[in-house]
Amino acid sequence: MLGKVLSRMSRVSFCSPSSSDRYYTRRKRDSRPGRNSRIILSIFFFVTLIAGIGLHVIPIPKIYAQTPGSSSSEDNVCTAEEQAENVCTPEDDLSPEENVCTAEEQAENVCIPKQSDLTCEGNLAEEIKGARTTLNEAYKNSENFIKLQMANGQIKKFPTSNLYWFAKLYDYTTFLEIEKLKTVEHPAMVAHFIPIFFGLYKQAVDSYLKQDNSKIPDLWMRHFKTSGSGKITLSGAENSITTGAVAHIQGDMPQAFVLAYKSFTNKYCPANPPPLEYFRSAFFSPAALKVFPESQATMFTEISRVMHTKAPFSPSIETGQLGLGIGAKYFGLSMDTVFKWREDAWNQAKMELGK
Repeated sequence: MLGKVLSRMSRVSFCSPSSSDRYYTRRKRDSRPGRNSRIILSIFFFVTLIAGIGLHVIPIPKIYAQTPGSSSSEDNVCTAEEQAENVCTPEDDLSPEENVCTAEEQAENVCIPKQSDLTCEGNLAEEIKGARTTLNEAYKNSENFIKLQMANGQIKKFPTSNLYWFAKLYDYTTFLEIEKLKTVEHPAMVAHFIPIFFGLYKQAVDSYLKQDNSKIPDLWMRHFKTSGSGKITLSGAENSITTGAVAHIQGDMPQAFVLAYKSFTNKYCPANPPPLEYFRSAFFSPAALKVFPESQATMFTEISRVMHTKAPFSPSIETGQLGLGIGAKYFGLSMDTVFKWREDAWNQAKMELGK
C-alpha cells in the first residue's frame, strides 16, 4: 500500500518547469529509478520504519511469582493492583538486551500479601495430642502433693502441703482449656501453647523436688518456700494460688508466648508469619477468658471438699462452696487482676518479638 502511494506521488507534477529548466527536468526524470526499484525501496522503508518503532517500545515489566502463602486459603493471594505495584521494573538507561531483572531484583520485587491476608492456623488434630499429654502430666503433678487418709469412715485424698492448691488449679484449668478448644479462635495455637507454658512450671517443680534450687526462678522460689510447709488451711490455699499465679503469669507467660509463637509459625507458616497480634483472640476473647472463672469455681469446690475431710464437724461441701463463692472476690486474686497480668505478659512478648 505504501509503495503504491509513493508511486502515485512520483507521477504527479506540482508545477510546470520553465523552458530553461526542461533540460534539468529531463535529466532528473531519466535518473529516477524504475517501477521495480521503487517498489523495493518502498518495502525496505516500511520494514525499517517498523523495526525502528519496535526498538523504542518500553518493555513490559515482568511479574514474578508471589511469595508462597502460609495456607491453602484462596484469600491469601495478591490482587491485580498489588501485582502491578510489586514488580521488577527494568532501568531506562539499559539496552533492550540488558534491560532485564537480576536474580537479586527478582527476590526483592515480589508480590507480598498484606498482613490482613496472612493466615496461620496449624493442625489442631496434631497439636491437641501434646495438650492432652500435658493434662495427664498436670494431674500427676498435683498427685505429688496428696496422701490418703481416713475421714468420716472413708479413705479420702488429703494434701500433704499447700503446694497442692496451685497444682490442682493448674490441672482444672488445663482440662477446661482443652474442653473449650473448639469454641476459641486459632485453637491449634492454644493447644500448641499449653505444653510450652506448663513446661516452664514443671521445670521449676521438678527442680524443687530434686532440691536443685539453683535452677529455680525467684518468683517460683517464693511460692515453694511459703507453700511447701505449714498446716493445710484456707489461708494456705490462698497464698499458694496467689504466689503460684504471680510466678507463672508474671514470670513465665511472656516467655511462653514468645516460645509458642516462634515454634508455631516456624512449623506452619515460616514464609509469611503473621504478627503475634494475629493470635490475640485465641487468648483474650470472651470464650478464652471464660475458662478462668470456671476453673476458680471448681477450685472452690475442691477447697470445700478438703476442709470438710479435715474437720469431722465441718459443714457440707455445698454449704462450704456457697461460702467460698460469696467470698471469692476476697480470696487470693480477682479475675480482673489475673486478666491484667495476662495483658502485661502479652505486651512484653510483643516487645521482645518486635511484632
